[in-house]
Amino acid sequence: MSDVAKIQVGYQIRTRISEDPGGSYRLAQVRDFDKDGFLIQDPQLRFTPSENEKPDKYVISEGNILFVAKGQYNRSYLIHSVEKNTIAGNSFYILTPHRILGKYLNWYLNSELSQEYFKKNTSGSTIPFVSVAALSELKIPIPDSSIQSQIAKIQNLYTMEMNLIERISKLKRKLVEESCIKAAKGK
Repeated sequence: MSDVAKIQVGYQIRTRISEDPGGSYRLAQVRDFDKDGFLIQDPQLRFTPSENEKPDKYVISEGNILFVAKGQYNRSYLIHSVEKNTIAGNSFYILTPHRILGKYLNWYLNSELSQEYFKKNTSGSTIPFVSVAALSELKIPIPDSSIQSQIAKIQNLYTMEMNLIERISKLKRKLVEESCIKAAKGK
């Protein structure tokens, strides 16, 4: 991995961050992503760093990938759009792809093959985590960019299909429920 992306740890701070609704920085946390991996801008914690804090090197931008290093689920998120001065929390590693398409790298990190690798290479007993070294050593196949792009498109279409299936299922459930209620009321 280290030959296709720069890896940097997320924002490290020893004290608790105090929320400041008018703060100059936003903190991206795992809970700020939706089920499809998109960063939800509104609920992010806003804060103003103290004089001795230097959050600028943790600012994320479009095209970065945030890898969840801590916890049982080591998912990655491709940043599509982001507000100014948004920084990655300490649960993340910030990946900056080079020589590889970000969409492809994000797909590969979330693939079963990579997830098995992370399970085998996790450290820590209380809170499991993937070390920078373990992430760096992940071997990533690099097909030419047209193949990478096709894989990313297929994954995007699959996600869209799953969302449509879920929506249809909810509508069917609602229709069946309403029909049963009408039948129960004798209508």
